[in-house]
Amino acid sequence: MNARRSLLTAVAALASAVTACRASETKTPEAPASQPNAHATSQPASPHDELARMDGRIAVPMPPRMANHHRAQMRSHLEVVQGVVAALATDDFAAVRAAAEPIAASASTEHQCEMMGRGAEGFTEQALRFHETANQILGAADAKDRTGVLAALSETVSVCTGCHATFRQEIVSWDDWRARTEEK
Repeated sequence: MNARRSLLTAVAALASAVTACRASETKTPEAPASQPNAHATSQPASPHDELARMDGRIAVPMPPRMANHHRAQMRSHLEVVQGVVAALATDDFAAVRAAAEPIAASASTEHQCEMMGRGAEGFTEQALRFHETANQILGAADAKDRTGVLAALSETVSVCTGCHATFRQEIVSWDDWRARTEEK
C-alpha cells in the first residue's frame, strides 16, 4: 500500500509539473502600455516572430545544432524521470540509481550548462541546480530511502518546471551567438 501511495504521489508531482509547464507556455502577455495596439503592425510578423514576441520568458540564444542537442537532452531528462518512477514502483533502488545517473552533476554536465547558458543570465545556475538535485536521488537510492527518492525527484522536477517557466530557446546563427556570448 505504501509503495502504491508513493508511486501515486510521484505521478501526481510529475503531472503537476507538466501542467505548470504547459500553462507557462500558453500564457499570452498583455500588450505593453507603450504599445496600445501591439498586435497591429505595419508589416505582418512571421508566426515565429509573433510567438517570440508573445512569450514573456527569457530568451536563451542557441545556434540550431546546439538547440537541437538541448531539446534532445530535455527529452532524455523526461526518460530519466520515467525510469526513476518505474524503478521506484518495484522498490528496485539499484535501478533507481541507474536511471538517475545520466542527469547527475558532473564536469561534463557543468561544461554543457555553461556553454548553453552563456547568453542568458541565470540559465547556467538553474541548469546546474537541476543536476545537483539529481545527485540527491542517487543518495536516497543508495540509502534505499523511498521517501527520500520521491522528495529528491520532486525537487528535480520542480527545478525543471521552474526553468521551463523562466527560459525559452531563441534560435540564432553561430555568428550571432558568438557575438552575444563573448566574454566582455
